[in-house]
Amino acid sequence: MIPTPRLVFVLALGMLPLALAAPVPEVRWGVGAFDAALLLLAVVDFRRTPGARVIALERRAGPRMAIGERQRVGIRAASSAPRALALEVRDEPPLAFSSESRLVTLSVPAHGRVEGAYWVTPPARGDYVFTGLTARALGPLGLVRRQWRVPHPTAVHVYPNYGLAARMELLARRSHLLRTGLHSLRRRGEGRTFDCLRDYVQGDDTRHIDWKATARRGRPIVREYEVERHQNVLLMLDAGRLMTAAVGGLTKLDCAVNAALLVAHTAVAHGDNVGLLVFAEEVLAYLPPRTGRRQVRRVLELLYRIQPSLVEPDYGAAFRYLATRRLQRALVLVFTDLVDARASARLLRHVAALMPHHLALLTAIADPALERYARADPATVATVYRQAVARDLLGDRAEALRAVTARGGLALDVPPDGLNLAVVNRYLEVKRRGML
Repeated sequence: MIPTPRLVFVLALGMLPLALAAPVPEVRWGVGAFDAALLLLAVVDFRRTPGARVIALERRAGPRMAIGERQRVGIRAASSAPRALALEVRDEPPLAFSSESRLVTLSVPAHGRVEGAYWVTPPARGDYVFTGLTARALGPLGLVRRQWRVPHPTAVHVYPNYGLAARMELLARRSHLLRTGLHSLRRRGEGRTFDCLRDYVQGDDTRHIDWKATARRGRPIVREYEVERHQNVLLMLDAGRLMTAAVGGLTKLDCAVNAALLVAHTAVAHGDNVGLLVFAEEVLAYLPPRTGRRQVRRVLELLYRIQPSLVEPDYGAAFRYLATRRLQRALVLVFTDLVDARASARLLRHVAALMPHHLALLTAIADPALERYARADPATVATVYRQAVARDLLGDRAEALRAVTARGGLALDVPPDGLNLAVVNRYLEVKRRGML
């Protein structure tokens, strides 16, 4: 039994005569009788308030949620009581979730049901559980509330931000990719299979000019080729200490997972095979390259459980494992970070060994704070030292990326907010230019 403000106010009002005329016995008896009657009314009000036997509570959440996205959690109440009820329900979401309000106020009609909602934001991927529901029903006299708790475990799975990939896929279907900065890829490109001849337009590669056709027609003519399909794309994700750093509320691994998922959607849409390899101090997961939407779902199911750990990534173990898979030539996208020269040197050795058989795309996730430190005005001694360290780190990163490109590979160093589009655009460029 929980008293309401109405009960407290009426009780205080009944005590007022006692404060004004305490020595008078009749007043004390009157106040006592009033309090007893009020207590009796409160008991009656409590007993007439429906509880768990009359009101059924249900939570509607998940089972899938996306990291960093606001998610609706519905609270439904069904009543078999003969009168309308005022009900408050407080949910118990996972402690890691940020919620705008866990309290839902409902007006439940007689012999009816109603649903309210509140919003949560999952901060990280993985498995979580909503626990119980605590309800408070207001009595018919408004003097007390009946409270009870219902154990109502609801398991939810927080996945990578697949909503972004779904929106990009929808944009692709509507041919609006240029609005988002994503370069469209026509089925014609620089593949190996000849498709047709057409007039030269500004921006075409002069290597594709067909000089015989140009001489016959008296104007520049270029050859077009079909974009290759059924090629292999392997996503390699570092889940070691370098990817535990938080940028913009997400870890670098979260950013890499979102970008990898978007590449998987795009590659499957263009008829390519997609595979996955996740590693830290050992290989954590592997999916051989396959095509189709089912493969994208397999990638999604595997990635949502992967968490970064404070261990040194073993690049040698990961690349040796990849070598034993004996894959046909593939575009290998390595999502990692470059912090110190020694770790970068180890990575570059293995990337160089990979290059003769595969095409490597090394994707480093830049830290905007590091850029700010390097450009900051050196007003204090501490700022000078911070700037010097930041510039040294940025110099090591640039040198490592240049080393990759010098060996014939590809390299990206982009901040998290531009990572998704930059990686997909580079994949599309590889397809268009027939680099595989």
